[in-house]
Amino acid sequence: MRSSFIVALALLAVSHSALTGVASAAGHDYNADGFDDLAIGVPAEDLGGITDCGAVHVLYGSAAGLTSAGAQFFSGLDLFGITETQQFVGYSLTSGDFDGDGFDDLAIGAPGRSLAGLNVAGVVAVVRGSPTGLDVTTTTIWSQDTPGIKDQVDLDPQQPGYSGEAFGLRMAAADFNGDGFDDLAAFALEGLGKGTKFKTRAGGIHVIFGSKSGLTAKKNQFWSQDSKGVPGVAGADHFFGFSLATGDIDGDGRADLAVTTTFEKTGPVGTGSVTILRGSKSGITAKKAQRITQFDVGIAGYASQGFGTAVEFANLNGDDFDDLIVAAPIAFTVFGANAGEIAVCYGTTAGALTSQAVKYYAGGPSLTGLGDGADGLGTAMARGNFNGDGAEDLAIGSPGDDIAGQSAAGSLRTLRGGPFGPTSFGSDVFSQGTNGVSDTAEAGDRFGTAIATGDFNGDGFDDIAIGAHDEAVGALMDAGMVVIIPGTANGPTGAGSTFFTQNSAGIVDTVEADDAFAATLRS
Repeated sequence: MRSSFIVALALLAVSHSALTGVASAAGHDYNADGFDDLAIGVPAEDLGGITDCGAVHVLYGSAAGLTSAGAQFFSGLDLFGITETQQFVGYSLTSGDFDGDGFDDLAIGAPGRSLAGLNVAGVVAVVRGSPTGLDVTTTTIWSQDTPGIKDQVDLDPQQPGYSGEAFGLRMAAADFNGDGFDDLAAFALEGLGKGTKFKTRAGGIHVIFGSKSGLTAKKNQFWSQDSKGVPGVAGADHFFGFSLATGDIDGDGRADLAVTTTFEKTGPVGTGSVTILRGSKSGITAKKAQRITQFDVGIAGYASQGFGTAVEFANLNGDDFDDLIVAAPIAFTVFGANAGEIAVCYGTTAGALTSQAVKYYAGGPSLTGLGDGADGLGTAMARGNFNGDGAEDLAIGSPGDDIAGQSAAGSLRTLRGGPFGPTSFGSDVFSQGTNGVSDTAEAGDRFGTAIATGDFNGDGFDDIAIGAHDEAVGALMDAGMVVIIPGTANGPTGAGSTFFTQNSAGIVDTVEADDAFAATLRS
């Protein structure tokens, strides 16, 4: 991928191994026609000679699945009235019905955008759904400079003219206070403290609540590891909020928020933690907050496992509680370094049951297919019900997987849920060009870096969208592709799979090298 993209990501302090890997809850319908739709981030899109300004494509569902008919394209010019180099529109995406009108809305992160003369301050654009799809004329812009939002865009004291807080670098949406309107949680690489005690990139989460008029600054919240009741202690480069997920871990009807600190040192040989903040009538609360490290779930013994690089909720056993799934994609397994491992903690009224956590890795229990070093299992995860039974399933990306001698071609595995939790029965492994999946596995495609799930054809079975953001299209390297694998009564199947690139008929814009199409996905 082009050097400027990697350099900019380094400025955002995001490791290349975790380029995207954003968890996604299943299914959002922007035009309320009964078919889920798909938003596709192209964060390295060049427009009008401006590099890495970024863009988002939206494909709509139909009885035949996702279609390019009526496809939409949003750039910074459409959202903000201006384009800017390295603003990375579409680097993060999330969806929710923020105004309760029955049409899901799309939140689009541009974490590299400047504000008040400070580079990499970050903004989020929210586009409302409507009977005709997403309506760009309704777009509202949110940032740390929005009136009423707690905190503000800050100068990094170590770098003049630079903020680096990258508001919206990660996002998640759900109804945290149970009022019927979805709310937005947005991560910022917040620096905390002052002077010699300044902790750069400690991280913080802004929670903005929904209402009849959409998101509102009223009663918004800001959370960090310095907030009262939050376990742990804030520190430089903790990245509190590096990955976010929403689900109901305790079954009380209000969404809870999982927040990771992927680079926090948690012991002599450990990095990363997950904090569960509960939903309540007043929104997110630290009451009964729970902090989980790799040692709590039995992933221990080696340094820098990347615990919490991705996190997801899914109801894997069909009870009244969502379960917590935490990935350590650079964990050392029997197959070597960076093979990756995930841990499942079942939900209870008291929170995640870590004492009975179950670990999974490629070639291990319940996951089809052998693993090898550098697979990166768990770089991305997404929940869905792929066979329509009473328990949810999990789609897990391994973008570093070697396929037929092709290094880092990438693969996707499913972990099937059941009445007693995940089971090896029906587990699947997919890669390009195998089991009927579209296209061909090639070195460096990184198939599985981004995943989204939704019922795109309305048949009652969730389908899986898988991004291969480094896919070459013709001679154009790292242009990107998204592959759709349909769900059936027997689970997902490569037969009937389809794919889209920026060269697909009906897609606005054209394919270019280094665009990173499908680096992020959201349904």
